Amino acid sequence: MQQLITYVGNAVVEAVFPPKCDCGKWGKNICKDCLFKAIIYKTPLCPICGKISPQSKTCINCKNKSKLTGVMILGKHDGVLKKSIWRLKYGFNKTISKDLASMLVDKFGEGISKKRPVVTWVPETKKKLRSRGYNQSKEIAQHFADKLLLCSGRLLAKNTETKSQVGLKKRERLMNVTGSFDYVGPKEINNNIVLIIDDVYTTGATLEECAKVLRRAGYREIWAMVLTRD
Repeated sequence: MQQLITYVGNAVVEAVFPPKCDCGKWGKNICKDCLFKAIIYKTPLCPICGKISPQSKTCINCKNKSKLTGVMILGKHDGVLKKSIWRLKYGFNKTISKDLASMLVDKFGEGISKKRPVVTWVPETKKKLRSRGYNQSKEIAQHFADKLLLCSGRLLAKNTETKSQVGLKKRERLMNVTGSFDYVGPKEINNNIVLIIDDVYTTGATLEECAKVLRRAGYREIWAMVLTRD
């Protein structure tokens, strides 16, 4: 019943306020022409050293430098992807999260479906949630999980207000987020494969801290997926 109510509610909103692409075309948040212009990465790379690595796994040489099994990155932080993320985070266009999730499904859905991970997201503080009204990473993650019929849930919580990572150097980013996340998932883990979804990968400091907490909780295979690398 709740899903039906949500579906009807979304249909009414779209009828009254139809989506509009950044280029000015009505009907979709991201039109086909703009979608075609998105710079999508074709080669899977190790997120640490940038060398070719199957499924974007952290390669053997970098394994001891990361808590993450691998990081799947959709494309370059430029053009339509950059503008779409901005619209979601700062333009309060919550509905575009569904379009962005579809792009992730098209690129990574088949491989992830085989792994059957628990899907989660990078959490926000209560202050940030009150300001924006929603967590953009959670919106993308839930749409992604729903499309692939994967289990999703809140596994992490932000326990402190941190500075914005924008403009900080790598070391400063690491220090800024150290100890800022708590594990709030189930004590008994039935599936030790987890996928963390976020919007942008810069130095990887936030995702590394999330992975550190999840490894302590008992998860053994920790993947991350982001829209862009800045």
